[in-house]
Amino acid sequence: MDKTAQSGYSVAIQPICDRQFHHVADELLYRACPGADSVRIDNPLLATARACATAFYEVGLQALVGERCLFFNATAEWVANPDIMPLPTQRLVAEIPRHLLSEQDMLARFSALRAQGYRICIDDTLLLSDGDTVLQAADFLKVDIRREDATDWPERYRRRGLQLIATFVESRDQLEQARLAGFDLFQGYVFSPLTMSSHLTGGAPATRRQKCSCWRSWR
Repeated sequence: MDKTAQSGYSVAIQPICDRQFHHVADELLYRACPGADSVRIDNPLLATARACATAFYEVGLQALVGERCLFFNATAEWVANPDIMPLPTQRLVAEIPRHLLSEQDMLARFSALRAQGYRICIDDTLLLSDGDTVLQAADFLKVDIRREDATDWPERYRRRGLQLIATFVESRDQLEQARLAGFDLFQGYVFSPLTMSSHLTGGAPATRRQKCSCWRSWR
């Protein structure tokens, strides 16, 4: 492993597209070393801080995603006290990890975040472990399209006012399956693989119809 891989880290954005395949959102991703194709995070708070600092303060939200919304992985510390890492609430969606729901008053904290302007995203594993009570504090629901019952979820949960996102969409067949099932948004390698790019260095604001997934390394 070279020196960069030992001391650096990588940040990416992965596209999220709507039913017309317009690029309407992105997820902010972190890797502990440049070029890594899987998640290995020993310190979630540090990972989130690095990713957000890069996205919001080094690059800037407008240069990074234009008018699209940006999903990021929240941590227990940040959910409990957002002031430890103040973020611009406009167009931001906090993705909630599974273990947070076991903590006391967490649903009230999610509601407080929404009152500040953040939106909340949960995934299918949260519903399996904690039931539907979490839905009252959520705006988006991510569902792994590889689940055997994935196509049943839109009909089951859309009446709650949620936008449903099909994740791990890696083929055209999976994409068409998810569209026919009624998902609102789609995320996965079918749109773009994770590749290195100079996009995160700045330049013209990203447009609504772009389809990209971009990496940059920092040391």
